[in-house]
Amino acid sequence: MSMTKQEMFDKALNGIRAQGGPAVSPANRCQYRADATATDPARKCAAGHLIADEFYSPNFESAPAHFRVVTDAMISSGVDPANLRWAYEMQRTHDIVAMANRGFPVSRFFEKWETEMQEVAVQMGVVYLPANPSPPTA
Repeated sequence: MSMTKQEMFDKALNGIRAQGGPAVSPANRCQYRADATATDPARKCAAGHLIADEFYSPNFESAPAHFRVVTDAMISSGVDPANLRWAYEMQRTHDIVAMANRGFPVSRFFEKWETEMQEVAVQMGVVYLPANPSPPTA
């Protein structure tokens, strides 16, 4: 069964939040799956979170998200072909924000990532929930 747009959005947004930063190689290139380093855990990009482990290949690392080998893996992982454009948009957002904030604290990446993903949510027609919603006041 295919993921809804909301499920895709939540999976990419919350996956990047949970892993603590963008998926960037030691050579400062965005990756679908960035290996763990001495200072960072293994990470996935927005599209990487939409690709199940059994459909991922290291060969994807040289292919843009719109290449058939990558789109086939996303579809096999539950992305509806009609929603591939949103996977590309979230991937583009990840890459732009990650590259624009190289060398800065990861908090800057997240500040920009959250802002940009709010815009993506509007474009997709899905609900954006903040990372740390304020607790209700008594």
